[in-house]
Amino acid sequence: MNWIEPKIESIITTDVIFYSKEYADTSVRICETLGLDVMPDASGESYWQYKNEKWTPNPIMANQKIDIQCDIFDQDVLENMEFSPSNILFCFDNDEFKGILHFTNYNVRHVYQALYQNLFNFETSLRNHLNTFGFNIQSFKDYFQYQLTKRKTKHYVDRFNDFKDEKFLRSAEQVGIMQKLELRDLLRFSVSSWLNSEIKNKIGLSGIDSEKIGDLRNIIMHSKNFIGESANEDYNFQAFKNFFSKILLFQAAFSKLSNVSILRQLESLDDQQLKSYFYNRI
Repeated sequence: MNWIEPKIESIITTDVIFYSKEYADTSVRICETLGLDVMPDASGESYWQYKNEKWTPNPIMANQKIDIQCDIFDQDVLENMEFSPSNILFCFDNDEFKGILHFTNYNVRHVYQALYQNLFNFETSLRNHLNTFGFNIQSFKDYFQYQLTKRKTKHYVDRFNDFKDEKFLRSAEQVGIMQKLELRDLLRFSVSSWLNSEIKNKIGLSGIDSEKIGDLRNIIMHSKNFIGESANEDYNFQAFKNFFSKILLFQAAFSKLSNVSILRQLESLDDQQLKSYFYNRI
């Protein structure tokens, strides 16, 4: 299971409009329209910032630069973007200026597609991983009943009632109980105190944030706009930061599941099979 992540190069704005003293008023109007106060200089070494009704030049600092071969969800991108004026980073290939990066650049189809594929692979791998422990319909019925004793929320009432529904049970018998449960429920189950400690440690997902990963899954699967822009609300960096932070949590969980699921598969191999597994990888 390999993580898919586009490079900065694939989302930057390359057809940059540079600041011009001869069109200073137009530059102001552009910034006001876009909610920015920064325009790059054609030299690629500085930028202009509009403050107190005046344009002033500023050198591009090291923490305002990003290499175009950087992964789009590198944590440095978020940290540097947060403190750069107008949340703009200047993109370079070695020392050659290539374009600019704003958080709205992330709102493109192939970023969604990469995250969708990662989530699909993660869900599939998680279901397969949990299946190796022999959990069945009764296991999850007992789990949801246990959760009801701790927190009698509508969610757990509904989930427990599913196990009284003949149609649900017939479907679960046909396709497998894992296919009938949402990702959030499977993640909660994987770290639940209902499990004995040995099994939970073998599942190996303790410490993941099941709620934020579940939220991220809903954002991506339902194509919600993660930069906060709508017909009635301008885009905002805080919405993007929250989204980016969820990606980092998901990426850590993805890596953890990828590793532990492989170890689980290798656990059942004899010495010759284990040897063949690694030789076939070369």
